Amino acid sequence: MKVGFASLDITPPLGSETPGGFTKICLWDIYDPLHIKAAVFENDGVKVALVSVDALSIKASTVKVAREIAEKKPVEFPQPISWLGLRIPTKVGQ
Repeated sequence: MKVGFASLDITPPLGSETPGGFTKICLWDIYDPLHIKAAVFENDGVKVALVSVDALSIKASTVKVAREIAEKKPVEFPQPISWLGLRIPTKVGQ
């Protein structure tokens, strides 16, 4: 079995617009950085990825595009991997 882990900082820069509310609000302070974290497991040619994103929600269209990109990129072990290099299964046992 092979296992890989990765983390990517996705904190928006100061001055970026923040979502929500009824008026334009810009990010003026950062309390904690935001990350995407992933774990990939491979056993007998079967790969499974678990991905965690620091966000309140993610559009289904964004997840779909991420899966399509991930399925085209190979996972390389043991070097650090990028979250786009993951195969994210859509069904149990896939």
